Amino acid sequence: MEKLLAVEGLSVSVGSHEIVKEISFDIEQSKRLCLVGESGSGKTTTSMAIMGLLSKKRGFRSTGSIRYQDKELIGIAEKELNRLRGPEIAMIFQDPSASLNPIFSVGDQIQEMFLVHTEASEEEAEVKTLEALQSVGLDIQHPFDVYPHQLSGGMKQRVMIAIALALGPKLLIADEPTTALDLTVQKEILELLKKFQGSMLLITHDFGVVKEMADMVAVMYQGKIVEYASMYDIFHNPTHEYTKKLLAARPTKENRKKMLAV
Repeated sequence: MEKLLAVEGLSVSVGSHEIVKEISFDIEQSKRLCLVGESGSGKTTTSMAIMGLLSKKRGFRSTGSIRYQDKELIGIAEKELNRLRGPEIAMIFQDPSASLNPIFSVGDQIQEMFLVHTEASEEEAEVKTLEALQSVGLDIQHPFDVYPHQLSGGMKQRVMIAIALALGPKLLIADEPTTALDLTVQKEILELLKKFQGSMLLITHDFGVVKEMADMVAVMYQGKIVEYASMYDIFHNPTHEYTKKLLAARPTKENRKKMLAV
């Protein structure tokens, strides 16, 4: 199957500190890869490198190769990268409260995507905005009058998903999209993400999420990918001690049920 994204020998450093160390993986068309590991393992840095969001002014440096549909992203001009962000590659960030602009309404922030990246008129962009919100199960009355601080955590994450999916990207990067949500809302968000038909890089530390979402899994530890296999093989035939440790530490079904009952 054709590769949509191919990461080869990617290293990311800031100053003399290497955060990501020569990692490689690929994502095929319409497949989901889960990048899993503890906090600080380099997962988010990897996603930010793919999106071209690591600031050179702050000392970040990426080497190796990140190819999207045969287009090399490392060293690509910012103007060209901006053309890819949104229409081709979109990202759902870990903290929707920090990602949504507090001074603009929910409707304005989604409408802006259509106005900047398409030829839609304001009226057409408004209609598309309402459709985007409905597509993620968020029926907000008067979304152009509602601001992020007026929404719950789950509602904010749905808005972030609506923004990410608004332009029909081929690759969706989701960085811990359920971390700050209760278990019931987590399940709703995962069900929503399952409906996405494109390719996905899903970053998580939760093997419950991995089991539910992944086709392929890359296990990351101290900046390196220590195991890379199918979801089935990761759960039934893990080879690296770190993977075995993570699997042993995951919550049992009984514990999850108790948490949901609280």
